[in-house]
Amino acid sequence: MAKHSSSDVQRKMNAEREKQLTAIQTVATLTSKEVAAIMGVCTATIDNWVKAGTFPAPLPLPGHRRWNAEVIENYMRNRGLTRT
Repeated sequence: MAKHSSSDVQRKMNAEREKQLTAIQTVATLTSKEVAAIMGVCTATIDNWVKAGTFPAPLPLPGHRRWNAEVIENYMRNRGLTRT
């Protein structure tokens, strides 16, 4: 069985994380202001809905709050909501 040093494992984990972030960033995303405008509410309302678990959580991007545009469209469609 091959031994892996902790630095090898860390490098592989970092490479995988970078691949995941790149994949997320290539998806059409919306900022909290954009989501709020589409929903016709203020950003604080979006924050409250996320905290309450009644709205999709933002993507796990460090330092950014972004939502997958398709997820928001599906959320609205499933609830019979239209863009404002």
